[in-house]
Amino acid sequence: TNPINSQFVVPSQEPIGRMKYSTHIRVLVFSPWAIKSVTVSIDNDLMEHAAHTEGPLYTLPWQPSKYSSGLHRINVTAKDVDGHISETYQTFSIDGTHTSFITIPQFLLLSD
Repeated sequence: TNPINSQFVVPSQEPIGRMKYSTHIRVLVFSPWAIKSVTVSIDNDLMEHAAHTEGPLYTLPWQPSKYSSGLHRINVTAKDVDGHISETYQTFSIDGTHTSFITIPQFLLLSD
């Protein structure tokens, strides 16, 4: 998915520099019922509805240069045809800023 969650970015393992040149937000949405809509907001600014591409993939054009420095929050809300609503969020960064988390999980994720 794009943008990448800032907590789990491993610069030596992932091409995070590509995010600043990406043209679309990509999210995966899973539900046992058909998805009715997927909306995306960044830093509480509502964007358009994401378009269904194929399978669980939904995409939405964006301008990553608007978010070129610091941490930002992306919210995704999915609604299915049976009326279920699910919302999730994560932080991301284009310039490599990251959130810190507990040392042991960080060690486990970064060790080979």
